[in-house]
Amino acid sequence: RLGGPDLLEASLRILKDEVLLPSDADLVGLYGGHSDLSRAAAQAYDTTGKVYDSSGQLAPPLWICGHFVGKAFAPLLEDLQRDELRGQSMLLWQTKSAVQPRGSEDEWAQLLEMP
Repeated sequence: RLGGPDLLEASLRILKDEVLLPSDADLVGLYGGHSDLSRAAAQAYDTTGKVYDSSGQLAPPLWICGHFVGKAFAPLLEDLQRDELRGQSMLLWQTKSAVQPRGSEDEWAQLLEMP
C-alpha cells in the first residue's frame, strides 16, 4: 500500500449510484461524428453559450465536437431541464482541447509518416 485512505468502496458506490453512461443509439450515432442529438446540442451552445475564466472574464468558446464532447453535452442539457435537478450545479468535464483544429494539414498522414 502506498498510504492514504482506501477509496475503493466509496468509488464503486459513486459509480453505481451517481454516474450515468448514456449509450442510446440515437445519442451515440456513428463513431467519429455528430449524432442528430449531439449536433443539436452543439448548435445550441454555439448560439447562446459563453465561457468565463476564473476572474469572470469572457474566455474563448468551447468546441463541442461530435466525436466526444457533444455526446456528453446533449444528455447534460436534457438533465438541466429535469424538475428534480433544477437549480443544481452541473459539470461538463471536457478533457479534449477547447480549440477546434484548423488548417489544411492532414494530421493523420503526418502521423503515419513519423518514425
